[in-house]
Formats: sequence, C-alpha cells, structure tokens
Amino acid sequence: LSVPAWWQMGAKGGVNTADGADGFRRAVREEIKDGAEIVKLFATGGHSTGGTGAIREITEAEFAAAVEAARDRGCKTRAHIASTEATLLAICVAAAWAS
Repeated sequence: LSVPAWWQMGAKGGVNTADGADGFRRAVREEIKDGAEIVKLFATGGHSTGGTGAIREITEAEFAAAVEAARDRGCKTRAHIASTEATLLAICVAAAWAS
C-alpha cells in the first residue's frame, strides 16, 4: 500500500497507495471490498522493486492502522520487508495485537 510516487503503475488493480493512518485504513477497506483476502504492505523497497530496501516506506502508525483495518474485517496482511528496521516494526505491531 505504500510505494514511492515513481512506482505508480497506472493500474489500480496492481497497487493502491495511501498516506497517513487514515489513508491506510481507507485503502485496506477498499482492497477488501474489492475482494482481497490478503493485503500486502510495502514496508520497504528492495528485492527487485526498486531501491535498496534500507529506507522504510511506511510509518508505525500507518502499518498498525492497516493491520487493524484488515483484522477487523477478517483479512490477513503480509509485508514486503527488506531491512532489520522494518522487520522489527512488523514484529512490534504483531506483538501489540497478540497481547
């Protein structure tokens, strides 16, 4: 859901962009309404998607809002992660939901 502007594909079915926690909630709800069973978040670039993966593309609030919106609707989330920082972000968000 979060990608740099230069990644824009022009194909709504391929990528949905969002900004801020409320934007991520809206985008996740939209994806689920359109039939998504799993929503993939791009926490970093890298792994052939552009960039090195060293820069986190999503804030903690955005990540948590997306996961919350998906869980509230029985949908799973997954993330494109190519850095230790983004891995720790995902672990922290998951741990918060587990408690």
